[in-house]
Amino acid sequence: MAKGTVIFLSILAVIALLLLGINIGKKIGTPSSSNITQTTQPTLYNSQPTVYVPSPTVAPTVANQSTITNQNMSTFTDSSCGYSFSYPGSFMRQETVNKKSAIYVDPNNPKNVIAATCETTLPRPPLSSETVTLAGVTGTLYHDTDTNGNQRDEIFVKHPTSGMEIVIAGYGEIFQTIRSTFKFVQ
Repeated sequence: MAKGTVIFLSILAVIALLLLGINIGKKIGTPSSSNITQTTQPTLYNSQPTVYVPSPTVAPTVANQSTITNQNMSTFTDSSCGYSFSYPGSFMRQETVNKKSAIYVDPNNPKNVIAATCETTLPRPPLSSETVTLAGVTGTLYHDTDTNGNQRDEIFVKHPTSGMEIVIAGYGEIFQTIRSTFKFVQ
């Protein structure tokens, strides 16, 4: 065999082994499917998958609620959006994907949830609505349900000075308490 042919075949063999080694290395560094954990991210509505807002998987309900008093209340303030509200101090904050939403959950009853967020514009649910007042500003109330069929009220209101749209969602006595403590801040 000619010397040039032997060199050419040797180079091809080395390249083939190199590519095979890279391919095996990629497979070793990839986690197996049993090590991957899938998490569900909260989205506002299926038609708007890029807007992350409170809780289709954890929904508020009235069942098994105890009477809420102003004792042991904590205050959440979102200075970038310009609002605050008080919530039961026993509630725990859940981390959200967009870091702009506040989701508070009752650790004794995960169906008791309060959620709030703001954006320049927020998509509205395709439901009938009614006009309400929140902290002296006219807003829109939607009676909605989550994917599990649990009821959820959502109030959309525009900040009177910044123009940011704010939505606060929840249901029942807890939602009414938080709604009554809602304030706009500068």
